[in-house]
Amino acid sequence: MKRKQIIIILCVLLVVCSVAIGVQAHNARIEKPTETNSISQQAESTTEPSESTSAGESTTAAESTSAGGAESTTGETTSKGQTTKPSTTAKQTTTANQTTTTKPITTTTAAPKQISVSFSITCHNAVGKTDKAPASGVIMSSATYTAQEGATVFDALKALCSQKGISLNYKNAYYIQGIGGLNEKDCGSGSGWMYRVNGSTPMTACNKYKLKDGDKVEWYYVTNSTDN
Repeated sequence: MKRKQIIIILCVLLVVCSVAIGVQAHNARIEKPTETNSISQQAESTTEPSESTSAGESTTAAESTSAGGAESTTGETTSKGQTTKPSTTAKQTTTANQTTTTKPITTTTAAPKQISVSFSITCHNAVGKTDKAPASGVIMSSATYTAQEGATVFDALKALCSQKGISLNYKNAYYIQGIGGLNEKDCGSGSGWMYRVNGSTPMTACNKYKLKDGDKVEWYYVTNSTDN
């Protein structure tokens, strides 16, 4: 009887052990994925901050390097990613040490060119027609007039008449009425004074015609439109 009981007890213990081992094995199978997932999650959670930290550090380092490089040019400094305002002392010192040199502007004015012209006054057409005309028909023989470039025929006539003591009568600078006492209309209604330059009669008032060096100017008296 005792032997049977012992066998039964052993069988029960064997069954219990088998069940227990099966339960443990089943629980172990369930817990392993959980632990694996937990470990994986822990690894991922550990990796993500690392990556974030690495990325953050690399970004900060890059920014710090870039900012440091840019700031080193302007005098700014960085400490652990912190940016301090640049000191203006160096800039102010550089500006203070700079000197502005202004070169003097030299304006050169060319001296006016001198001109020399030949000048004469004749009244051959009036000889014998009025006693105001000299018998020679010459009031002023060839004379030299020297002046600055830009002088006009009127300027030359006025200056030479003043030098030679010859009377000059004009109402306006552009129209001469009388020279040496011989006036317009003294030899008829169509008589008067005209001038020519280098043998040609310009269609320009005497106070507008500008002389050139070497010009030959002649004032002459005419009694009609056919006189030369």
